Amino acid sequence: MNMPEATDAAALAQVAAQVAVSVAQQAAHAERLTDHEGRLRLVETAVVSLSSLPTIVQDLEGRQRADEKWRYALPMTALCALFSAVAAVITAVMQVKGG
Repeated sequence: MNMPEATDAAALAQVAAQVAVSVAQQAAHAERLTDHEGRLRLVETAVVSLSSLPTIVQDLEGRQRADEKWRYALPMTALCALFSAVAAVITAVMQVKGG
């Protein structure tokens, strides 16, 4: 090998190394870009979910109000059922004693 060939070989090796570094950097940039796009999609999904939040809250509030409307009637209903049961027992006892 003479001197120009050695210099050419060294220059080619240096260029090959630089190309390898550039390819590795490009792959890293592509990976970061893909990761960034994935994160962006997650943010967009969260924004869509948050935009539907008022509708969900309104629906839940309506359901809760409907349940609460009947909640206050339950103690009175139970009390009436208890009085009816006591009246039925008293009536049955009176019929047995009287007859």
